[in-house]
Amino acid sequence: MSGFQGPLYGGGINPSAEIANPIAKPGEGLNGSSVVGMPQVGLWYVNLSDSDLTWTAESAQMSFFNRFEVGLSHSDVDASKATGEGSVNFNTITAKLQVIQPGQFGALTPAFAVGYMHKDTDNATKIPDAVPGLGGSRLYPDDSGDDYYVALTETFYDNVGLPLPVTLNVGMRWTKGYLMGVDGFGNDWDNPYFASLAIGLPTPKFVPGHMALGAEYADSSDVGEDRLGREMKTSRMYDIALAWLPTPKLTLQAIYLNNGSDNIYDGLEAGQNPIKLGDGFVLSTQYHF
Repeated sequence: MSGFQGPLYGGGINPSAEIANPIAKPGEGLNGSSVVGMPQVGLWYVNLSDSDLTWTAESAQMSFFNRFEVGLSHSDVDASKATGEGSVNFNTITAKLQVIQPGQFGALTPAFAVGYMHKDTDNATKIPDAVPGLGGSRLYPDDSGDDYYVALTETFYDNVGLPLPVTLNVGMRWTKGYLMGVDGFGNDWDNPYFASLAIGLPTPKFVPGHMALGAEYADSSDVGEDRLGREMKTSRMYDIALAWLPTPKLTLQAIYLNNGSDNIYDGLEAGQNPIKLGDGFVLSTQYHF
């Protein structure tokens, strides 16, 4: 949900150092290009039933020179049952530069990338009218912000003699986003780490394509205080995904997502900013043109 980037298997929590849909051979890019890659698109549905929250998103990425990737996603986040407010439009623009390509300096050289995300939200959370001087104004310090990250990604397979591919991704993000930026942005930077793991699975002969198991973890973050002096913290998150690739171009995923043991109501009832949103599921499909 960090921008719904691929291609690692999971719920979109973490970016990776891999480039989306790179050009496999010269002339196989967009309109026969050897520079501009074919686009990758995705659809996502998130349901965190503990917090009566649903999230739908569309995403797209495209690469250049197999090193530079740009992307965008639009999300509609509906927590109206919990908060009494309408749906939130949440937009993300991403850019990634793969500084080191996989295997560039030897078989076990991981991909290394630096990335940028610009996020904005029209979240309408307001300070209660009864608060002197601030009543009716925006609760959180800002409604847009930027994330920066670094990531290392390596696939272990033939290069180490494994029977099935295993991809490891680790990195760190610098962010001011509260609840990933959907609710707004704080006044302090935090730098949570993240990690992802994907493992190819033996696939029965009667099932077309391939299957994989993925998992992601993102550390908690604290980005300062809202305009009432309350902490803006986000719980650690993790997910476990089962992915099916019926064709090399199409990926379907069913994902369990956990954003803490409590739900949005625990924070609201305590007069605090929610830190945890409970658990739920994610369904996603991605297509590589």
